Amino acid sequence: AEHEWSDKKSSKGLHQNALLVGEALGLKTDVRSILKGEVDAVVSKFREQGNSNATINRKCAALSKVLTTAVHLGIIDKKPRIKRLREAEHRKRWYTDAELTGILDYLKGEGSPEMQALIRFLADTGLRVSEALNLEWRDVTVDETGSMTTVTVHESKSGSPRSVPLTLEAGVSLWQCLPESAKYGDQRLHPKEGGPFTWCTKSRLRWWWAKIRKHMGWEDDPQAVVHALRHTFISRLVQNGVPIITVKELAGHKNIEVTMGYAHLAP
Repeated sequence: AEHEWSDKKSSKGLHQNALLVGEALGLKTDVRSILKGEVDAVVSKFREQGNSNATINRKCAALSKVLTTAVHLGIIDKKPRIKRLREAEHRKRWYTDAELTGILDYLKGEGSPEMQALIRFLADTGLRVSEALNLEWRDVTVDETGSMTTVTVHESKSGSPRSVPLTLEAGVSLWQCLPESAKYGDQRLHPKEGGPFTWCTKSRLRWWWAKIRKHMGWEDDPQAVVHALRHTFISRLVQNGVPIITVKELAGHKNIEVTMGYAHLAP
């Protein structure tokens, strides 16, 4: 199973969950002896440890993969049924136009146009933080008028590349991040290397976001996180009547079920 996970971005987490299941079952347990009763006992043990249904589902998914591998290797004929537990529907925190304006005005007042550009870009494209920070200038499409029109994410959580059209504000945000030498002349809008947000690190973003949370009075709101900017992008699309399948593609969701979690926002 570890070999099966080797090419997945979440391989480390999958392997760790498999080890936790192994410890619960007993690391020396013969895979042929794992039946539905043993699976149910492990689930009960995780419940006693205070694990949420979502956490238990992640661990059982790792166990399921191990058992599937055992079937493929001919060690067992079939694997026991592993029931997926119902996960709680959490409220999606997203920012209103007024809240987003408050964030951007604060950053402007703090003299941080680069961070202001990053926050605006995240809210208008829905890119995950890692996707934005890893973006390269060659991933930005420029039309014949010199306007930035789309960005392409080549490595995403879903494993599939996607292109996202840019709003005027998102395009301006990218332009602000261009080195001065690239804004004018023959190399305009076409830097040879680097990316718009390579100046930022996740720790730097966390530092700024802590200041934003304090300024906005969100210190007691655990859902007021940077990732909610992505929720903001998706929520806007749904509220403006964009077809759900289009929202799925723009957000880069692997499964439509994830996108459907926003469907209640549709008018």
